[in-house]
Amino acid sequence: MQNPEDYAALAKTRIDPNRIVMIRGSGVDPLHFVPLPDPGVPTVTVALVSRMLRQKGVLDAIAAIRLLRARGFPVELLLAGPVDPDNRGSLTAELLTSLSAEPGIEWLGPVDDVREVWGRAAIAVLPSTYGEGVPKALIEAAACARPIVATDIPGCREVVRPGETGTLVPPHDVNQLAAALAALAGDPARRASMGRAGRALVERDFAEEIIARQTLAVYQAALQERAGQR
Repeated sequence: MQNPEDYAALAKTRIDPNRIVMIRGSGVDPLHFVPLPDPGVPTVTVALVSRMLRQKGVLDAIAAIRLLRARGFPVELLLAGPVDPDNRGSLTAELLTSLSAEPGIEWLGPVDDVREVWGRAAIAVLPSTYGEGVPKALIEAAACARPIVATDIPGCREVVRPGETGTLVPPHDVNQLAAALAALAGDPARRASMGRAGRALVERDFAEEIIARQTLAVYQAALQERAGQR
């Protein structure tokens, strides 16, 4: 299990709670994903890194950016990630290409090195509409010292600590999503503070070495238990 909500759901089954272990995500290499300086340009770039699925909130992110730009906010959105033709919720490449023709929206497609995205973007966004495990894209963004705006759902809550590493908003609420993005876009000092807190959280809880150690402990305990039963 990667988050407390999934842990609680599984604990309600017939499985012995003592045999359930929670490990928060798959971890990232903090030497590979390092803190990056804020781009410091007048137009603030927001990035959504994920597969291009409706349930990832891609269309909500676009709607929020449209709303802010209509109000005169100098913001733009980068969409980084592939389509997924095998997923019924996937947006099409044709639609995304069409959306990219709109001012303030850019679809990059698959990205080999996501650090290039965080070098351009000052804010991470993930307005998912369904529970996540622990989104690795958010851990990577936090490792690069990027503040996060995400939806208040399982998984996202593990990385986004409201008022500390980012902001949580209700799913499907474009107005609150836009407001949260506008607040960060207009406050470089707050972005920097949240970025530092996010980086510290990754070093404390989500570094690969920590996750690997926790995972190995589970296997070692299982092997010891099996050996004891022989």
